[in-house]
Amino acid sequence: MPRTLVLASALLAPVLVGCAPPQPVLVSPKGIETPLPKPKAVAKTDAAAAGVAGRTVVAYCVNREGATEDITVKESFTPDFDALAVRTVERWTYEPATRDGTPERHCTEATIEFRP
Repeated sequence: MPRTLVLASALLAPVLVGCAPPQPVLVSPKGIETPLPKPKAVAKTDAAAAGVAGRTVVAYCVNREGATEDITVKESFTPDFDALAVRTVERWTYEPATRDGTPERHCTEATIEFRP
């Protein structure tokens, strides 16, 4: 490779890197209302009756309006506590995630624990 071409490449590389488009800025969703299950509802579960501790992991997405959707149980505890966890997440509301200021769908998960 001719010496002038190597020198020109070395001088242009930092300029070309500086011209790369900026990376999009992603801001995660922020919870507005994310309450835990009500104590009365928890008391009605089989886990409460048995006095056992456990947790349910729920995967879900926050849509562009800030509502939860596509809620699924990722790690189960007991069927009735899992159902309570899903009903709880269904009521959560968020300030949606944004990419460069534009709202976008964002998926995540939450762990809801039960301790007698």
